[in-house]
Amino acid sequence: MKAERLLHQRQWISQNGLIEMKVWRVSCPVLPCDHEYKYSLVYIRDGQRVIGFDNEQGKMDNMPTVLRIKGFRFHFYSDEGAELAHIHVRCADGECKFWLLPISIARNRGIPSHQIREIERLVYENQQLLLEKFNEYHAS
Repeated sequence: MKAERLLHQRQWISQNGLIEMKVWRVSCPVLPCDHEYKYSLVYIRDGQRVIGFDNEQGKMDNMPTVLRIKGFRFHFYSDEGAELAHIHVRCADGECKFWLLPISIARNRGIPSHQIREIERLVYENQQLLLEKFNEYHAS
C-alpha cells in the first residue's frame, strides 16, 4: 500500500512564523512507533526550523518508547523535562500517566482499573529503568 496523505496544512501565525503539519497513513509502522501513521509538525520562524517533531526513522519522535511489555507501551513526551519524573503508558484502551517518585497514578484516560493495577505493578518492577531513561533523555 502506498502512503495515503491524510493532512498537509500550513498556517502563518505571524508575518515571519509558519506552522506546518503533515500526517500520512502507511502500510506498516514507522519504527520505533507501533501505529500506522507517519507525522511531522514543524514551526519555522524567519526561515529557520525552531522546533519540530517527526517519527521518520532517524529523526526525533516526540514520544520516546522506553519499554513494551504485555501490550503496554511505556513512553514519555520529549518536551516534559521540566516535570517531575514520570511515565506515560498507552494500550488499546487508552493512556495513563504515573509519577515515578513516589509511584502514584497522575491520570487515567480510558484504561480499566484491572489494567491500571497491572500497569502499576509493572511500573514498580521497572522503576529503576524508567527513572534512568527519563533522566538520561531529559538531561540531553
